Amino acid sequence: MGKINLAATTVAISASAQIFRALQLHNIMLII
Repeated sequence: MGKINLAATTVAISASAQIFRALQLHNIMLII
């Protein structure tokens, strides 16, 4: 149970990090 939770949390964190990075790149392009 704990391992499944940890895996789900890791996936969620990496997914949100990728989204955040994509938004940052998009904002940088808009600024330029």
